Amino acid sequence: MIVAIDGPSGTGKSSVAQQVAKRCGFIYFDTGALYRLFALHFANKYHQDFAQENIKMAFETFDFDIKKEHDENFYFLNGVDVTDAIRQEMISEIASIVSKSSLVREKLLPFQRVFAKKESVVMEGRDIGTIVFPHAEIKIFLTADEEIRAKRRLDQLKSKFPNEEYHFDEILSDLKERDHQDKSRSCAPLKKAEDAELIDTSSLSFDEVVEKVIELVEKHKKK
Repeated sequence: MIVAIDGPSGTGKSSVAQQVAKRCGFIYFDTGALYRLFALHFANKYHQDFAQENIKMAFETFDFDIKKEHDENFYFLNGVDVTDAIRQEMISEIASIVSKSSLVREKLLPFQRVFAKKESVVMEGRDIGTIVFPHAEIKIFLTADEEIRAKRRLDQLKSKFPNEEYHFDEILSDLKERDHQDKSRSCAPLKKAEDAELIDTSSLSFDEVVEKVIELVEKHKKK
């Protein structure tokens, strides 16, 4: 079974997907992390020069790995643990930009599909139900108010990088810009699949969202 969870940043996709996978005994796969891994690799080599030729060249030395320990995924870039580094705001912005490239999406798509052949998975991203797995058994689109999502992002950054200084207005502005980029890109734009279940997480607790998703999984199993 494939559970596809899509939606913009700050809707709780990653946390919900991880908990659902754990509760259902499925494998959790964070597709957004793949784009962040490439974004970090690209930034290290070419900074923010997004010429198509640079993107092609970056893939020639792109070597990543994902390791699971105690129900948690750890991400490696060329042998180095970059689990925290790929969550930096700058890398989020670069990931949103490079994800517009049809070449990047083409290169990363096969890896996602091969991974899902192993067993039941919960995958989250921005185009899982529309492009990666259009025939997924369960499709969910999470959404939430912009300011609520920005507050969640602020809390997440403060928790991961307590020594850094962050400003809500800047995070909200970045979130709106990233939403615009994701929705307006010509290649695999962020949008709800027609047959996806819409869940607004604005006024829901984390546990309530998880329960809603698990209810859909259990309902499908009984068919």
